[in-house]
Amino acid sequence: MPAELPALFHSGIRMTTVAHRIWETFLREGDCAVDLTAGNGHDTLFLAKHVLPVKEKSATIGPGCVWAFDIQTTAAASTRQLLERELTPEQLRRVSVINECHSNLKQYIQHKDVRLVCFNLGYLPKGDMQITTTPETTLAALDASLEVLAIGGHISILAYAGHPGGMEEYEAVRSWAAKLSPHYWGCSLHEFVKSPESAKLLLICRRK
Repeated sequence: MPAELPALFHSGIRMTTVAHRIWETFLREGDCAVDLTAGNGHDTLFLAKHVLPVKEKSATIGPGCVWAFDIQTTAAASTRQLLERELTPEQLRRVSVINECHSNLKQYIQHKDVRLVCFNLGYLPKGDMQITTTPETTLAALDASLEVLAIGGHISILAYAGHPGGMEEYEAVRSWAAKLSPHYWGCSLHEFVKSPESAKLLLICRRK
């Protein structure tokens, strides 16, 4: 863990920021990354700025790619609008925003060189709180994610217990992660113990 991370846990900072700090330790220009809950596009933009070169680089650095999925049309549109404002034309050409359920990941990505797959579960910020991710589709998306990760690649899952169905989904994801073979997968859980309804961050790394 980077030296600055312990301080984050004492400063009242959000778990999303903790996740971003961890992602920064392994994401590199030229990587492929996938955001399976695009929402308003902030995680997608973070990924794009870290893996997509501003200009075309030499053949020694891959072009990079970012995929973003969201089943809600408004979320996919918001993500596209944010990316169009913040990215260069060269970067935009390497981003695909898919208006479909994240469980359909394998229909679009068949290669096994993804450096990061991230989930931010729950409902769309400032959206309808009745429309949330569900254990069924999330677990299907997690199974698919295992198949596209590069060796050394990560799955990052932010789960929330404070909304209806949130604890059920978190427990389902935690149970799924606990069953992964430790020979191939490393798993860790990060949470604010005194804030039981705050976000919980699960990280999974492919070892082999």
